[in-house]
Amino acid sequence: MNTKTMSTAGEPQDPWLPMIVIAMGQALMSFNVAALPISMGGMVSDFGVPPTTVGTAIVMYSLGVSGFIMLGAKLGQRFGSKLFFQSAVSLFLIALIVMVFSPTASVMLAAQALCGLAGAALVPTLVVLIANHFRGEQQSKALGWLGSARAMAGVLAFLIIGTLERFVSWRVAFSLLIVHAIAILILSFKLKPSVSRPEVK
Repeated sequence: MNTKTMSTAGEPQDPWLPMIVIAMGQALMSFNVAALPISMGGMVSDFGVPPTTVGTAIVMYSLGVSGFIMLGAKLGQRFGSKLFFQSAVSLFLIALIVMVFSPTASVMLAAQALCGLAGAALVPTLVVLIANHFRGEQQSKALGWLGSARAMAGVLAFLIIGTLERFVSWRVAFSLLIVHAIAILILSFKLKPSVSRPEVK
């Protein structure tokens, strides 16, 4: 059975499920980086450290993404975008589990450094996945939705994470991201197989 639909111009349209998975990957990163400043008060109280120490987590994440994004793009080409996407989400999941159960601020900072490395792998892979699944006008729409997912996730993070951090715990707030990452991994098996390029150095 052909699952493709037709646009008004008669151009074949692929199902939007892959876009949902890709947007969830973008939202995972946005939720994490937005949750850090929101959860700062709870972390300061929990770990008994100054706010500047907790603020270092944002720096660790940003350095991980910016410092290794080119390497992430190369590795994505070498091993295939689908497999690398799943590996990056798995690394993000492990980092979030460490984050939730971190006994000290140092462990929390290490967890955010891992999140940064996973983010460096995810950022270029998301665009490649869109190129693999969509063409023409549908691809343009998908790229637009990718940008929108980041903004919408940031707003939702302030509402959801902020409420949980205020009335429950910052650990519970980050636990939601663990569920989010697991959902991405399960749905990622619906993505098209990707071609690896072993010749990429």
